[in-house]
Amino acid sequence: MTDLEAEMVDALDYNVSLREEREVGEQLYSECLVSYNFINDSRTTKLRSILRKLKDAIDNPRGFNYKIYFLNSDEVNAFTAGGYIFMTTGMYNFAENDDELACVIGHEIAHNECKHINQQLKKEKISGDFLGGILGPDAKTLPYILSAPFNQKKETESDFHGIDYAVKAGYNSCRVVNLWKRMSYSESEGDILETMMRTHPYSSNRSSCCKRHIEANYKFICPN
Repeated sequence: MTDLEAEMVDALDYNVSLREEREVGEQLYSECLVSYNFINDSRTTKLRSILRKLKDAIDNPRGFNYKIYFLNSDEVNAFTAGGYIFMTTGMYNFAENDDELACVIGHEIAHNECKHINQQLKKEKISGDFLGGILGPDAKTLPYILSAPFNQKKETESDFHGIDYAVKAGYNSCRVVNLWKRMSYSESEGDILETMMRTHPYSSNRSSCCKRHIEANYKFICPN
């Protein structure tokens, strides 16, 4: 169904340009300035250093000027639009090392490079309500980005591409297997219908899928 939806959206003559994606990212940044306290310390410097290495690992980049911002929030989260990447202190503290941080940041880069956000915005454009006609006076980007998560296939695709960027940048991608395993401790898995309707894969599945991706494509044996 994911592929069918993508084909239907692409078949319609609606486009979202790179410039429009950047504008959404700029407004997201402006709204985060109001909603969060930004942190600029040694941790921010580390995140920017990791981002620089990952940017160099992108093959055929689409043209975003990637920037990362560090938000004071206990929520374990990271999100992105238009090349703007945001990570909370909750996510930073949950990650146990730079390798895990690299895979998380790589995941957010992949949402941009794989056109996941572009397709989400294209669907809004088709519906006639593209963020208030592209950033109209009443449009709110932050609630939209936080409440319109991607489907399981796109999340998995971003996991895999994030790993690819991390490996190319010299990070130990096996560490992300443990990140998702720890994340799974707070989840309870439901029945088949609930699993199908979820926007994100269960973290336990993400852990095992990442492990298989790494071992199949890079011949690394990730320890259990």
